Amino acid sequence: LSDKDIVNNAVNKLKIAFALSPHFYKSYYPKIGSAGPATTIDLISLSPSSGTTALVLDDETTSEHKQLLEYLHSEYSDASIHNSKNAVQLEQAIIAIRQLPPHKLPLVISKLEEYNSDQTTYVHYLTERKCELLRSKEFLHRVQSALEIKHNFFYKTLVTFVIQSFLKGFDEQFREYRDRFNALTMADEQAEVYHEYIDFVTEKMSDDIVIQTLGISHATCDERECQTDDCTAMENHRREVLRFAEINFFNAVFSSAFLPNGEAQKQKDSVFRESLLDLQHTADLNHTDIQIPAKYRYEAPWIPAQRHLALLPAFRSPTGKLGCIMDCVFTISKLLFIGAAGQSILDGQITDYSSVPGADDIMPVLIYVIIHANPPNLLSTIDFIDNFKPRAMPGQDQYTLMQFTSAVEFIKSMLHRVAP
Repeated sequence: LSDKDIVNNAVNKLKIAFALSPHFYKSYYPKIGSAGPATTIDLISLSPSSGTTALVLDDETTSEHKQLLEYLHSEYSDASIHNSKNAVQLEQAIIAIRQLPPHKLPLVISKLEEYNSDQTTYVHYLTERKCELLRSKEFLHRVQSALEIKHNFFYKTLVTFVIQSFLKGFDEQFREYRDRFNALTMADEQAEVYHEYIDFVTEKMSDDIVIQTLGISHATCDERECQTDDCTAMENHRREVLRFAEINFFNAVFSSAFLPNGEAQKQKDSVFRESLLDLQHTADLNHTDIQIPAKYRYEAPWIPAQRHLALLPAFRSPTGKLGCIMDCVFTISKLLFIGAAGQSILDGQITDYSSVPGADDIMPVLIYVIIHANPPNLLSTIDFIDNFKPRAMPGQDQYTLMQFTSAVEFIKSMLHRVAP
């Protein structure tokens, strides 16, 4: 081989070898072209090992040449010990440097310096392009998020329009059920009429092609899945139809459904609410009947939970009012955990599952929240939900309603004990 081929071969082999050694790549390349001749670079100081295996070198081998070979040999030894695939490339680099005449080493380093300069410019170019791509990606992500929000809004609007159009087709039957309901005074008879109406809507819904295929138009729902009975999108649409049917029905019959006994029931709710107002003055965190554990008092008086109960009068359907109660209990559970866990961290303790509140921990706080929230018509609200709740109510909903009802009954017992 000619001297030119030997030099080019050494340059190419060193490029590969240096690329395989990140600590050398970061330390060696910046020193190329620094003050002083390129051949004065101390390669031994860059070696990762404290010592190197002795090499058999010719007498004509310069100090710089020897240092480079020692460094490559050290890297090769390390790669061989770890069975690295880099050992082959490092061995080829050692062979190329052995074949390189010592006086050609400055030329090799000069070519490496030129190569590094070109690579630096190219890396800078790639960095700028990557930044531009990241900015474009972020912009497209924001556009996509905005489109998804608009899509969901228009889709919900479409679903609402389709459901309302579907229910409007049965206005005559709706008026018949409404008149039958209003003509009754017994809650169990009214509930029977209401459930007959829901069964009627469910039957008609199963025969309506538009309602059955509504889920197929949803972008996130697979068409094959929408044609199955257990499709989540289809089931959500069925629930949405029944929710609208429930809201429309109780908007029309709310007075007779919520207060079937008229003024007598209003008076009962008014007396109970006034009693809670008096009880608020004594029902504090240290009340003997409530007994809230000290580690759960940090988020008192649990205003977010009280706000959910304050929303009860805004809903006219039993499901809507039940949702307020469930949100209240869930918020209490979350606040109790946050307060106990946060205080454990402040005290330098490790948070564990002992901070998770149980039913016995939630109950006294729920009693406190009900007393201080004091929503209007609370007794009628409980009777309303209990009379017209769905027949197939999830277990969690049933448990939450039972827990809330138990808390109200306990408050009644507190009032009886303090009554003159």
